[in-house]
Amino acid sequence: MVIMDFGCWTGILGLNIINQVKKVVFLDSSKGMIKQVQEGILKAKAINYEIIEGNIDKYKGDKLDIILVANVFHHIENINYIINKFSTILKKGGKALVVDLFETSEDFHGGTTPHKGFKPENIVKLFKDYNFTNVKYEKFYDIIIGSYYKQF
Repeated sequence: MVIMDFGCWTGILGLNIINQVKKVVFLDSSKGMIKQVQEGILKAKAINYEIIEGNIDKYKGDKLDIILVANVFHHIENINYIINKFSTILKKGGKALVVDLFETSEDFHGGTTPHKGFKPENIVKLFKDYNFTNVKYEKFYDIIIGSYYKQF
């Protein structure tokens, strides 16, 4: 199984499953986060990985089985473009697993992100618009960072 950890941050998702899959593709636009991933890979002594610093257009590899996305969508201006790109790089029957914040009126990043969370039904509609099937959401957990936020 080939998995992409999209907007991988420190690689926390991909590094936790790297020994259980054929390959993990770590993708992030932050040089600092990529450095953290590289350190994690060294500690894990992993050899089944690819690291991409930049945007999703830099991925030129084989079709993916799963794309993991944790708390990234609210940082992305054009989510439609990303979901469309997911539809082109996933294998038929591949899955995109997305965790992000429910819509809130609060500014949890000091005004630095294009979105303040999402209405899950809107994200479901976007995935369906790009021919994803079996699209659903559920409350994943609640987080408290100065305020109370729900994630789907």
